[in-house]
Amino acid sequence: MAIRPRGRKRSLSKKVSSFNMCTDQVYQIQAIVEATGAVKNAPVIRELLDEALGARRRSAGRAPAKGFRDRSTA
Repeated sequence: MAIRPRGRKRSLSKKVSSFNMCTDQVYQIQAIVEATGAVKNAPVIRELLDEALGARRRSAGRAPAKGFRDRSTA
């Protein structure tokens, strides 16, 4: 079952996954968090992941999946 946050059309999965970032990634993420004024790291990491996946799709020449709204162009 998915959780639908207010104001967003994409739902969050209840599946929890974690990963260990390299030291340089931690500092870069923290700098982005501070620059954007975000409170937590997770939304920033999700946004960065969306941007990276969108760039990969564009470079592969594939059309986005049906119903997918690329937030980087909005």
